[in-house]
Amino acid sequence: MNPYFPFELTSRFLQPTTRVVVVSDSDYKDYQAKQAEKELLVLTSKKNRYETAIADIDNEIKEIQTAHGLLPPSTEVPN
Repeated sequence: MNPYFPFELTSRFLQPTTRVVVVSDSDYKDYQAKQAEKELLVLTSKKNRYETAIADIDNEIKEIQTAHGLLPPSTEVPN
């Protein structure tokens, strides 16, 4: 045995322990609701960013089509 290390590496005192928290059902439901609200906020923000990106791409497509005369013919009926 090594005199500089008096404990074995497999000692149960050196192993990490898991933390257990006990909460009431109502507190757990509140926690779940708060987590759901956070997730909805993240997803809504992500959706808004994608919609903005789509609008930007649509505008860029229209600009290129307009600049190069590539717009599809108009289907309006003359008066």
